[in-house]
Amino acid sequence: MNSSEKINPQKTILSCLEEIDAVKLAQEMLRIPSYSGQEKEMTEFLSERMKKVGLEVELREVEKDRYNVIGRLRGSGEGQSLILNGHIEHNMVGEGWTKDPFGAVIEDGWLYGFVHMKAANAAFLAAAEAIINSGIELKGDLVIEYVIGELEGGKGTRQTLEEGIRADFYIVGEPSDLAILTAYAGHVLIRINVLGRMKHFATALPSGDKAISAIEKMANLITALGPSQIPIKPGGWLKFEPRLGFELAPQINVGVIKGGISRQIQDWRPALLPDFCTMLLDVRTIPGMNFDTVERDLIGLMESISEKDPEFRYEVERKEDTSFPDEGTDEPRDSYVFGAVTRAHEFVEKERPQVNGKFPKVCDAIHFARAGIPGLIYGPGGMYTSRPDERCRVDEIRTAAKVYALTIADVCTRIRGEATPRV
Repeated sequence: MNSSEKINPQKTILSCLEEIDAVKLAQEMLRIPSYSGQEKEMTEFLSERMKKVGLEVELREVEKDRYNVIGRLRGSGEGQSLILNGHIEHNMVGEGWTKDPFGAVIEDGWLYGFVHMKAANAAFLAAAEAIINSGIELKGDLVIEYVIGELEGGKGTRQTLEEGIRADFYIVGEPSDLAILTAYAGHVLIRINVLGRMKHFATALPSGDKAISAIEKMANLITALGPSQIPIKPGGWLKFEPRLGFELAPQINVGVIKGGISRQIQDWRPALLPDFCTMLLDVRTIPGMNFDTVERDLIGLMESISEKDPEFRYEVERKEDTSFPDEGTDEPRDSYVFGAVTRAHEFVEKERPQVNGKFPKVCDAIHFARAGIPGLIYGPGGMYTSRPDERCRVDEIRTAAKVYALTIADVCTRIRGEATPRV
């Protein structure tokens, strides 16, 4: 096949995509609230829209009244298959929003709302519709997975894998600012309790019987841990070997802290010095780190504090399993899908995509990686996700749809065993 023959399918696909408004589709999705556990309306919308486009659709129950929506465009059978995966639930509405989170307003080229991951989900469906309308015959299956529970450890994606829904490659549409991400962080969650001694601050106690504020002792620990969400440098309390692709990790976040009287954290009597404070520490790990290594390093830090301050008393609890692996991993950059996304992005944007350089994601991609399926993260948005006035450039949604469509055509029209083109 000569170069002119290769370009024609690309032009055909992009021409078909011009007639499909991926941004409007994203707006429709953004107007439907889909908090964790409240995805029913969104699953119904996606199911009907996917059927209308021409995909085979099935709903698979994950929990009572919570469903994954699986769409298929079947190929002839001898070619490579591809999964496009995106979760449909979103975060809670926090303080600081100035736009209606469900208004899907476009201002100055930005689409506002819970674009994580509805921008990518809209681009997936627009890309599939363009492939269908182009008349290109696929040799391998395309599978679009709209899953629940990514914010709960990836329970929806884990179920698809357990049910045997697999492919040769995957793309997870997590926001990456249209960069290719192959470095995935692991997730360690540890509860730390600090113990104090209660008293009324106006009461004099016998000599040597001091009151101890658990909250103040916890504050000392937080200072020793260092700032949240800033890359930790080697040589500190957390031990690790730096690794290419993970320059922005590991990181920590003091995600939850509560203090008061007793383990019930009673707060109705603030005149008493608090004798109990508890914290949830979220640690994002790189390859070579896991729960055991993080716990060891954390205990080492707290023991050093205790040596200097005998009144510092602590407990460490293993938090219940969040279902994300505790050790980071990275995907190979020589997979066919890596080359396909690179070629598609370069064709659309006239430049090669950035690779990694962003904070390693903790998301459903790591479940595919652990299942032995090669793939990557590539999606619109990123800089303004998971924050007040979450938003995405509308141009990025259109670009993502184009890249997804060209990637589908590249991957799913290739017969297994054919020579891999150079990236």
